[in-house]
Amino acid sequence: TLTVTNSAGTDSKTITGNVTVVPALGANAIPYAEGFESITFPGTDWPITNGGGNTWTQTTQASHTGSNAVYINNYTGNTTNTSDIFLTPTYNLTNVTQANLTFWLAFAARSTASTDQLKVYASTSCGQLWAIRYNKSGTTLSTAGVLATNFIPNSTQWRQETVNIASSSYNNKPNVRFKFEYLQNTGNNIYIDDINLDGTVGINEVLEEALNFSVYPNPAMSVASLDFTLTSRQTVRIDVLDVMGRVVNEIAATTLDAGEYQFELPSGLASGLYSVRLNADGYVTSRKIMINK
Repeated sequence: TLTVTNSAGTDSKTITGNVTVVPALGANAIPYAEGFESITFPGTDWPITNGGGNTWTQTTQASHTGSNAVYINNYTGNTTNTSDIFLTPTYNLTNVTQANLTFWLAFAARSTASTDQLKVYASTSCGQLWAIRYNKSGTTLSTAGVLATNFIPNSTQWRQETVNIASSSYNNKPNVRFKFEYLQNTGNNIYIDDINLDGTVGINEVLEEALNFSVYPNPAMSVASLDFTLTSRQTVRIDVLDVMGRVVNEIAATTLDAGEYQFELPSGLASGLYSVRLNADGYVTSRKIMINK
């Protein structure tokens, strides 16, 4: 809500749902694949911006694999010279090198003078700043040449596209998100399917996934637990640290065989924010937890 006041009086304007809060760490690890088969689109993780008329929506009329894709109906009902956008979820590329983003595209121009554009941007600042990493337009964008009738692609009219994110600007970053923007100028229908993100994963990422370390519930009223998995016999130490980084409780310091383990956090912790630190044979990881009493 914005309230403006001057000598003439006061006026307010409220916009609902205009702010989205995302975690500092990307919500998804790689490799990541999305074929739009089971998600809600558009949705919280896949928001859209409609420039006018038709916009990005889920469809079953054509797909590269499976049954679904996302598309814009440009054949009828879309507004010329408008921008339609969808955002992807966030990704954690920590300890990832040679990151690679691909997707499958189907699009037909309506004339050789077509100037329709598809741009893909990347952001490491939660969308405050975006950098173009892919840009095609006109007949170069088209996968099916020039077509004046309603375009529904067949299996030969799809093309895999690559987005250039192999630089240090995006590799090893904790939160990366992508924006797909289509600029309509009398083009035919456009379809996107099978978005894939992969790369070379460092050893720390492998260890992190293998440990499957979690602390729950979060926030906790009184009792909280932590779970982790060991793939081999390891020396383990578990500590609780306060916001200043001081150890306030040692939960365990022992050697454990391979298997799944659960420990309880001490019940005497005062209200506040803590970190639970797990050291497994020298690999250290932590999880934050809020205690509310």
